[in-house]
Amino acid sequence: MRINPTVAGICIIVYSITIFAAFNMQKNNPPRNATVTATAITCHAKDSDVFPDPSCTPANTNPAVTQATVALTICLKGWATSQRPPVTQTEYEKFKSMKQYGDPTTTGQVSLYEFDHMMPIELGGAVNSTGNLWPELHKISLIGFDYGSYTKDRVENALKRKVCSGILTLAAAQSIVRLNWTQGLKYVPIKRPALPNP
Repeated sequence: MRINPTVAGICIIVYSITIFAAFNMQKNNPPRNATVTATAITCHAKDSDVFPDPSCTPANTNPAVTQATVALTICLKGWATSQRPPVTQTEYEKFKSMKQYGDPTTTGQVSLYEFDHMMPIELGGAVNSTGNLWPELHKISLIGFDYGSYTKDRVENALKRKVCSGILTLAAAQSIVRLNWTQGLKYVPIKRPALPNP
């Protein structure tokens, strides 16, 4: 049987594209049970793990989010959710980050952490940057109050509302998060003192 040269050429091209795509998918999204090779402790959280190491997690931002674009980005309903990377992509990165911060990556410990965007996507934080992601404990008890990820989430939501209502500029809200997010507790209806700057 004689094969049409054009059909054969198309088949070769399609096959090549499929192999290339599969290779890149595997490279960029390691399997869930992948062994993480980065074991050196290079990052050190501050103040009982309330704040990340600024040299490792400087709270990188998304250049597409500026004061001029907030109405079309962070203040647009559903925008932040649409930007959030899938767990299949961030799970491996979470394990690696935990090792860099010196935290155990056993199954029982991972659930105690949120792979947190230090500068939240809701305030223009970089979506999937190692300079904006770190393992934040859900619960951190200090002076009788909780300063873990759930409390930080409430501060972030309050700051976003202030930006979108025009009470705070984007730069002002980002500065609070970057320097000492607990200073934003004054915008949250819970009685909890801010901590000193790290």
